[in-house]
Order: sequence, then C-alpha cells, then structure tokens
Amino acid sequence: MPTSLILFYDGQCPLCVKEMTALKKHDTHNAIQLVDIFSEAFEATQTLIRRQPRSDCMPMTKTGYFGRD
Repeated sequence: MPTSLILFYDGQCPLCVKEMTALKKHDTHNAIQLVDIFSEAFEATQTLIRRQPRSDCMPMTKTGYFGRD
C-alpha cells in the first residue's frame, strides 16, 4: 500500500516525537509518511505543496497556516 497520508510534526518537541514514534509503530501498512518540519525533507515537501496543492489538506508553515503568517 503506498503512502496515503503525509503528517508534518515538530521534531524538536519531545512529546511530538514520542507520539509520532508510537503512531508509526501501529502503521503496519506504511500508509503514513512522517515529516519533521525542521528537516530538509520538510523544505522539499513545501515546494511540492506549493506546486500541487491538495483540496483535502491545509498546508502549514513553521509559524502557522499560509495566509496567517
């Protein structure tokens, strides 16, 4: 099964990291891709989001929703 959900999280937050680790343990079909918003992977993903926005999600920046920064 391909990744069907990209979940952005704060990799500098110990609680967030703990929760994402627990979540990924239950993701037996590898349906969730976790992206730390402070990683290079996040910067690359931001470029994709800006080029191909999805109607079922609201992209966020490190400071908040687009348009609210």
